[in-house]
Amino acid sequence: MCVTAQQTTVTAGRQPILRLDGLSVRFAGRREPTTVLDGLSLDVAPGSITALTGASGSGKSLTCLAILGLLPPRALATGRIVLDGHAYDADNIGGLAGLRGATVSLILQDPAASLNPVRRIGGQIAETVRFWHPELAKPAIRDRAAALLDAVGLGATDGFLERYPHQLSGGQNQRVMAALALASGARLVLADEPTSALDPKTAHGLLSLFDRLRREQGMSFLLISHDMDSVVQYADRIYRVTEGRASEVSVEAAKEPWIEALP
Repeated sequence: MCVTAQQTTVTAGRQPILRLDGLSVRFAGRREPTTVLDGLSLDVAPGSITALTGASGSGKSLTCLAILGLLPPRALATGRIVLDGHAYDADNIGGLAGLRGATVSLILQDPAASLNPVRRIGGQIAETVRFWHPELAKPAIRDRAAALLDAVGLGATDGFLERYPHQLSGGQNQRVMAALALASGARLVLADEPTSALDPKTAHGLLSLFDRLRREQGMSFLLISHDMDSVVQYADRIYRVTEGRASEVSVEAAKEPWIEALP
C-alpha cells in the first residue's frame, strides 16, 4: 500500500538501503494500459550486492528508472520506494530527484554514451567533485580526482586523468563511472547490465571492483545482469523478475536457464 505523505522516515530496526514495496508501472495506451511491473518488491541490504535477473523485456531496467524517478511521461507508477530510510510514493518524482547522486547513482550499460567524448576523464571527475564539494580548492579537487581513479584501479600516475573516453577500454570506462559514483558519495549504485559489452576477464575485474567497494567503502549495488556465472559468484541475494514481480531465488535455482520472452 502506498504512503500518502510526500516523505516519511523509517526508523524501526536495521533497514535496507533500498526497499521496493509493491512497485507497479503501467504505460498508458489508446485502449488499455500495458502493465510491465506488477507489485514488484525487493530489498538491498547495506554493503551488499543484490542481483536482479530475468528475461529481456521483463522490466529490470525500468525498475532502475523508477527508483531514480526517471520514468517516461506515459508511465504510471504506484507503490513505495524506500531509500536510505526515507519512504516515497513511486510517483513522487520531486522527492526522488533529491536523492540522485547524493544517495543513489547509476552505471549504464554503455558508459561511453554517458561520458563526454570531448572532455578529459580528469576534468569530468573533477567537475563532479566540485559539485558535491564546493568548499575544496582547485588543487584539492585534482588530488581528489586522482585518488578516486586510484580507488577504482586506474592509477593517476598512468595518465588516465589526461585521457579521453575513446582512449579507454570498455572496462576502464566502467571504472570511471564507478569513480564518479564515489565522487558524489552515493551509497547505492544501480548497475544496469554493466558487463554486457565486456569480455569475461574484464567483466570479472569490474565485478571484483564492486565487491571490493562494498567491503571497503560499504557501498551497496543493485546489479542487473544476464551473466548468471557472475551473478552467482558475486551476489549476496538474487531476485528473478517474472510477470512483473520479483521473487528471491537460491544460487542453485539461479543457475537454471529460463526461456527468454519472445519480442
